[in-house]
Amino acid sequence: MRTINIDTFYQYVNWLAAKNISGGNIPPDIFNIAVPVCVNQMVRKYFGVPEQYQPGMPMPQVSYEITQLVTDYLSQLKVETVMNVNNSGQATKPADYLHKSSVSASWVEVLPLTGEDTALESECCGCRKSHDCCECDHTPTLQTTKRKKQKHYLDVQWVPVTVVTDNERWAYLQSSLRKPTKEYPICTFLGNDIIQFYPQDIKSVWFVYLRYPQTAKWAYILDPDGFPIYNAALSVNIELPEICADEMAVTLLNRVGISIREPGLTDWSNFVKKTGM
Repeated sequence: MRTINIDTFYQYVNWLAAKNISGGNIPPDIFNIAVPVCVNQMVRKYFGVPEQYQPGMPMPQVSYEITQLVTDYLSQLKVETVMNVNNSGQATKPADYLHKSSVSASWVEVLPLTGEDTALESECCGCRKSHDCCECDHTPTLQTTKRKKQKHYLDVQWVPVTVVTDNERWAYLQSSLRKPTKEYPICTFLGNDIIQFYPQDIKSVWFVYLRYPQTAKWAYILDPDGFPIYNAALSVNIELPEICADEMAVTLLNRVGISIREPGLTDWSNFVKKTGM
């Protein structure tokens, strides 16, 4: 997915600013302060802002994976990783963790494997002894023998880990019917970036989450006249799809106190403020 190029975006918002304010221009340092805040604001809206929770409506109007479109918007931020779980059943959230997507654990079952193993043996047709140790001059023949065998194999399955609240955790642990097992594990998010798993002897889990976006930055150097020149090597693009550029522009211009008079963008911006969409 193509993300928003930081230089193209900077030129676009300056063009909008100049159209609405005579000589309007956003200095690079102000832009670099505002743009990461606006990116975080948009990401927060896409994975679900708690302000939109209402009685009888447990989900916000826009939230992660509520539609494929929103999921695609945040696809750049999705990370899949294996997390080690210590002997106390605890794992540490990744340093860039923002929002949980899914948690699953491997469950290994030992199953018996019973069957027959076919082997070919060289035998002497006359004395029925092994030809290697027989002193007769009979021509050896190949005989088929079957031996019983019984082995075991490991059936590895990935099972979802149910994320529960603190109150639910104790209800699960004290229940004889819902007590966590390796086939039906649970976890709860504690403080200090700790995730507690039950049963505690889960060794590792597959953790899928949204990370914080990289800090977008329009890097520059100064020419001999003190004019800022774009430096692509040190710049960081905005980790949102290009289709979000208009929304990002309106959000940033409002943040720096520039009101725009573009009818289409203004109407659309007012609609976003009212509906959260």
